[in-house]
Amino acid sequence: MLKLGPKNKSELGTAWDEYGNSNVVQILISHQGNTIKSLQFVYAADNGCLRYSQTYGQPDGLNFNIVTFKHPSEYLTSVSGTYTLQRKTENNKIKTTAGLTSLTFGTNKAKYGPFGGGGGTTSTTTCNCTFNYDFGHRSCFLGFHGALNKQSQVSAIGVYVKPTGSLDELKDDEAVRVSSTKKKVPNYFI
Repeated sequence: MLKLGPKNKSELGTAWDEYGNSNVVQILISHQGNTIKSLQFVYAADNGCLRYSQTYGQPDGLNFNIVTFKHPSEYLTSVSGTYTLQRKTENNKIKTTAGLTSLTFGTNKAKYGPFGGGGGTTSTTTCNCTFNYDFGHRSCFLGFHGALNKQSQVSAIGVYVKPTGSLDELKDDEAVRVSSTKKKVPNYFI
């Protein structure tokens, strides 16, 4: 298992974690300008019910979107976006603030987003960075993690992934299947 994304979340704010929640069916996003204000995830549980995560951040942005996947045939395959990182010295201490500025979610069928503004710089911006976590097949995604800054806005997001454990994990309704029927190869390939 790999934990992709920000490593030192303590300098980015209060950490949150959704490890083990991989069957995403909806993502609720509040955003305003260059700020992702809040995220909430809805999962399909094994018993056929929906399970709601807590809301990470304050859903007080001027824009709000709900991304709904066509469950079970549509599943998350990537997360990408931008964030800013600012470092400044205050009282002989380095103070770091971060903010997630845009998010895009990819599935095996579509891209959703970008949500948010995607950047912006100030005189104290030390990093205006992009990230892309492309994990492909549904069996590889194991959940989200991230952080909230002091303003209760989403300052970081990351994902848990694992490599495919077997060829059987790659088989699903969308996978390319090898036909058991033998086809005659045209002469020009021989």
